[in-house]
Amino acid sequence: MIVYLDTSALVKLYVEEAGSAAIATCVERATAVTTARVTYAEARAAFARYRREGGLTPAGLRQVVRDLDVEWGAYDVVEVHDPLVRRAGALAER
Repeated sequence: MIVYLDTSALVKLYVEEAGSAAIATCVERATAVTTARVTYAEARAAFARYRREGGLTPAGLRQVVRDLDVEWGAYDVVEVHDPLVRRAGALAER
């Protein structure tokens, strides 16, 4: 099974929140994990928000960023170009 993780799903792998266990199970069972390149920046922004709101300590923030950096290379990262976005939009209406 190929799993696509948007930012909210990917963050659940690094920060414990509702749905984290389900996402982890999907990833464990997956033959490939795919995400969009922009997800990296969005995840880092989400981690920073968690830190600002007290959900992560400074050390915790550093750790989740390190973990993401290590694991990022294992993800199949797709580039998001206008034709791809438009095709996805058309497929969504099927």
